[in-house]
Amino acid sequence: MDTFFASAERAAISELEKKVGIIILNPVIDALLSSVEGLVLVLDENRQLVAGNLGVLKKLGVSEPLSLLGLRPGELLECVHAKEEPNGCGTTRFCPSCGLAIAVVASLASGKVQERLCAVTVERDGKPIDLCLKAQATPIVLMKEKFVLVFIQDFTKEHAAHALERAFFHDISNLLTGIGAAVDLMALEHPAVDDFGMMQDLVERLTREVDIQRAIQNSQRSSYKTMPEDVSMRATVKSLESLFATHPVAQAKRLVISSPLPQVHLRTDRPLLVRILTNMLTNAFEASKTGEDVELDVAVRDGEVCIGVWNRGVIAEEAALRVFQKHFTTKSGPGRGVGTYSMRLFAEQLGGHVTFSSSEEWGTRFELVLPLG
Repeated sequence: MDTFFASAERAAISELEKKVGIIILNPVIDALLSSVEGLVLVLDENRQLVAGNLGVLKKLGVSEPLSLLGLRPGELLECVHAKEEPNGCGTTRFCPSCGLAIAVVASLASGKVQERLCAVTVERDGKPIDLCLKAQATPIVLMKEKFVLVFIQDFTKEHAAHALERAFFHDISNLLTGIGAAVDLMALEHPAVDDFGMMQDLVERLTREVDIQRAIQNSQRSSYKTMPEDVSMRATVKSLESLFATHPVAQAKRLVISSPLPQVHLRTDRPLLVRILTNMLTNAFEASKTGEDVELDVAVRDGEVCIGVWNRGVIAEEAALRVFQKHFTTKSGPGRGVGTYSMRLFAEQLGGHVTFSSSEEWGTRFELVLPLG
């Protein structure tokens, strides 16, 4: 059977009913399902449901939990990708990068406990909802039949809190450093003049950054009100060049600005523009090795400004499918999986969009496209 990842085979209902009987007769499993508050699923070796504390599914908004025998985890949770292939959950092109699918398959194959974070988009009341789940898969054998216990914890709020904390304090620290440097410079160059213009600009940027972080946390473009102004692309690129000249992520690497830069101005929200480009450059430097270049270019095409960031690294095909999905990340540690998501979120807020391409031959390029007007 066709599949992009896990086995597509399914057991017949009669076979599943026999396995249900095995689970029901086991007092330990029965007690476990009755006492654990989180979602617990008992799957057979085809990753099909034979038992579970299905009341939890009802709390999560899943309809008709008692008629779910034989379904797979993504189908239970109503993952938006579960129906993209005829053989369902585990067989689509998104499944090789699904933490839940990986944990279950690896547990069955290795006979060991496996734990993964899983970024999943589910459908609730006809709307897509992004969740971050922590999945632990534990293999067991009962009456010579293989099963896997899957413990699923909704980690969405905790993950969002980590992401907000990480991004917020990092950006606030950078801005406060700018304020301190500006004050020191004014004190040296104009000891007798109270020039607060630069300080006021930095304070305004700080205020806008708080608004941006709030919008990221809320996952809503409408929670951030743009303030369009005349923005010079040359000046913007110059400020980014200065920022990454001393940025830790760019240490022992080089930012190359393609020249000549067009003399173009945008009517756009400057803090949002800088935020998107900073994320693009940060990701490029993180994906680059010591001594490698990151390139930034600006072009005007068909009434649009196209700002590209390139690096030599390659994004794996299975990860590329989820680049802009909230919570998904190939990096370790909590608080990740927000950068590329926010790039797309705020590019749309500015009336534009972000695209990317990645290959072994050409490396990886992200491009922000904005209307020229």
